[in-house]
Amino acid sequence: MAFTQSLYRLISVTLFTTFLFAGPSFASERIASIGKYEITKQEADLATKMAGLGEFDKLSVDSKKVVVQRLINDKVLEEQSKKEKINEQDDVAMATRAILVSKYIEKHSGNLETLAKKKYDETTSALKGKKTYTLSHILVKDEAEVNKIYKTLSTSANWKSEFKKLAKEKSIDTATAKNGGLVGSVPEMKLPADFLSNIQNDKTNTLIKPFKTNLGYHIATVEKVEPVHIEPYEKVKNVFIGQVFQEETERLAKENLKGKEVKFEFDAKK
Repeated sequence: MAFTQSLYRLISVTLFTTFLFAGPSFASERIASIGKYEITKQEADLATKMAGLGEFDKLSVDSKKVVVQRLINDKVLEEQSKKEKINEQDDVAMATRAILVSKYIEKHSGNLETLAKKKYDETTSALKGKKTYTLSHILVKDEAEVNKIYKTLSTSANWKSEFKKLAKEKSIDTATAKNGGLVGSVPEMKLPADFLSNIQNDKTNTLIKPFKTNLGYHIATVEKVEPVHIEPYEKVKNVFIGQVFQEETERLAKENLKGKEVKFEFDAKK
């Protein structure tokens, strides 16, 4: 099934594809190449600006490589789509790079919306029965110290207030200490296994006995446990279309490049 023009426009402005929408090659300094494909500094600058990332030169080396790789993937599929004359029946004004890549994906992988819905269904199926924990913790390095804190809290008439105070004073988790130890609402899949196993069987609003993880020694309390919230497909459809677009672009580009490695020519120290 052919894509509608509205879907093409959606893809071209999706966050996951803004790296790719860089237009034709420019006469500029070459910063990367793979086989006959080259990426220029001007292309990379334009791509990063369109993605809202600022200046290419100010990105980390890893981020620069991501930008370059996505531009190369884009060029590879653009050329393949032209070779296969995928764009022959389209209005020339609509034959932008993102659209050519989208049509190439449609031909070789399937309809993007269908693939996105499949990915959504697989993702949400894996989330069924999972829980979200709203919790706080105090993290310290020393076992003696955590036992001392636990004794103070367990004998306090107002341990919740004392918990926040001690979290600010003692916890080495600086991100949560400033908020009285509050971690927030976290789906269980994002909690370390050794942390989750120590909190998932305790009742809410109770003080959990000290336990150890690879981060150190914890005292925790769970304020609330709820099923993981799943957004309806229509609300997150654009995100999943963007994810599938990026994944299929990378997969198909790798197939066409046949194992060739990108040669990066920018200064790796910058």
